[in-house]
Amino acid sequence: MKKSLFQSTAWGKFQAELPSRGKYWLLEANGGRVLVVRHVLPFGLCWLGIERGPILEKKEAWKNLFEQIKKLALKEKAVFVRVEPPSGENGDLFGGKGWRKAHAHYQPEWTLRVNLEGTEDEILAQMKPKGRYNIKVAQKNNVTVRASSAPADVTAFYKILKQTGGRDGFHIHNEDYYQKFIAAATKNNWGTLYLAEYEGEVVGGVIATFYGDTGMYYYGASAYEHRSLMAPYLIQWTAMKEAKKQGLKWYDFLGIAPPDDPKHPWVGITQFKKKFGGEIVGYEKAREYVFRPLWYLLMRLKKKF
Repeated sequence: MKKSLFQSTAWGKFQAELPSRGKYWLLEANGGRVLVVRHVLPFGLCWLGIERGPILEKKEAWKNLFEQIKKLALKEKAVFVRVEPPSGENGDLFGGKGWRKAHAHYQPEWTLRVNLEGTEDEILAQMKPKGRYNIKVAQKNNVTVRASSAPADVTAFYKILKQTGGRDGFHIHNEDYYQKFIAAATKNNWGTLYLAEYEGEVVGGVIATFYGDTGMYYYGASAYEHRSLMAPYLIQWTAMKEAKKQGLKWYDFLGIAPPDDPKHPWVGITQFKKKFGGEIVGYEKAREYVFRPLWYLLMRLKKKF
């Protein structure tokens, strides 16, 4: 079966360490498996999340898996289950009775990925000229990049991430989340933190994951006052070369604005990512199946108001 970080035991163990989640289950059936993560709600309730799954060799395996999920939902007092399917696969399984469009989603509906099977020169050649140029600018400015898992370096990354989040208007977790992320990724060898430095000062960072056949740009931060150094371009190129070194096929930039939405809030970051070339990939829209309609309605109303 295809390997996916979000459907791996390693990811489940990391999720179980987070207080807002705390449990996971890897369910199996003949010809399929699915990782299910609990998300805590008030009053002893929860909802169940499935990211980039299920992983199916046989579509008929989903019927067995969903029966297991329904039993799990009853036991855990789950209000609903949300499925964010893999790209272009089995989306028709979630369009029947009881399924509805998800009211929110964690995973992006569009992403950009670069094929790493060529030589480094070939990968650079398929980038946009400005992408290649900015990598060289960072190198000429003597920006250096290093990998780290040290808690102090995660703290340095988080300091810049708070600035980036405030500047670009996106939500970030508390520092403990990123400390746990890097600790779990390092322990199980599925990711690392890259820091860019200039004259001894941390000016940017990226948390990248490496799993299955894919390297992934998961989180990124950059110091605005050092934007002319073009450090983010060199960090990404460093992570891409590491993914290639590990024999991976793809480097995924994890989320871009929809191609038909020029006013989407991700347009700016999308322009940055597109400078690395690659191909656009679309995913099936997230779907939800509601087990407790009244609680679901109350939860939606609370979130709305």
